[in-house]
Amino acid sequence: MNVGRELAIGVDIGGTNLKLGAVRPNGELLAHESVPLQKNPDGRADIRALSVHVDRFIQRLPHGCRIAGIGVSCPGLLDTRNRKILHAVNLKWENVALDSFVKPPGGVPVYLEYDALAGALGEKHYGAAQGLPNFLYVCIGTGIGASLFVNGEPYRAGLVSSLNLGHMSIAFDGLSCACGNKGCLEKYVSAPAMRMRLNGKNQSSGDGPDSDLLQLAAQAAASGDLQAAELFRDAGQKLAIGLVNCLQLFGATTVVIGGGVSQAGNLLLDPARDELAARYRYAVSPVGLVQARFPTLAGVMGAAATVFAEEKLI
Repeated sequence: MNVGRELAIGVDIGGTNLKLGAVRPNGELLAHESVPLQKNPDGRADIRALSVHVDRFIQRLPHGCRIAGIGVSCPGLLDTRNRKILHAVNLKWENVALDSFVKPPGGVPVYLEYDALAGALGEKHYGAAQGLPNFLYVCIGTGIGASLFVNGEPYRAGLVSSLNLGHMSIAFDGLSCACGNKGCLEKYVSAPAMRMRLNGKNQSSGDGPDSDLLQLAAQAAASGDLQAAELFRDAGQKLAIGLVNCLQLFGATTVVIGGGVSQAGNLLLDPARDELAARYRYAVSPVGLVQARFPTLAGVMGAAATVFAEEKLI
């Protein structure tokens, strides 16, 4: 590693894993790691464990690295200006200050951003959305988040700068969701929901790695597993319904699909493309549905990009 040059630490807090990375302004990923998100007996994400992992990651960087800042990507309702997580369902957090677990060395600045917007920023600066002024980014993992870029800028409305696509209802009187709604998209397309369907249950519960789904996707592609193929076909079709609802409201020429589930690739995306074409036929121009360059690391890359943008390094 070439030390003595600016880098940013990207921290991505997911519903299942904590991901960290050291990134250069040009998008070079120098180091990264992913560790399971530790939770307390009451189900809340363990703030102390998060703090330990962040500190250890920084301490392992070679001496002489100049840290421009730390960017943190987090789900939920955020007050990014005051660096506070107001409400995060999957983490079971209420009014958690970022300073309680990110304590940078030497007065290094810290920035907080919505997970879906951080993912979109990662793809915009370094990935599949480079050069695109208008696009919709969708991240499918433990939940489903989305962010919209219009004329090169992220859509923002007050404190909110992401679209709660996961809790858009796609089925009247569908599966009940913890949010109080029924038929939420992430009850059918998220990693926990798809895993529970494989287990023969009609509701998803709990968190877990996406690796089992990815292994299933590989098996389906290689051996023609009909159950696996049907699972992803159904998920792709339901994903398309959610996308059509967004596109009817906002319009976009490109949709970038990221998150762990997106690693299923065309097994998921081809059915989504077909359904999208059938249901959204009168767009001014065809909508491109593409896989993210960073399926699982866009949040890390975008959290780092947030630092570079704030510090005028990109």
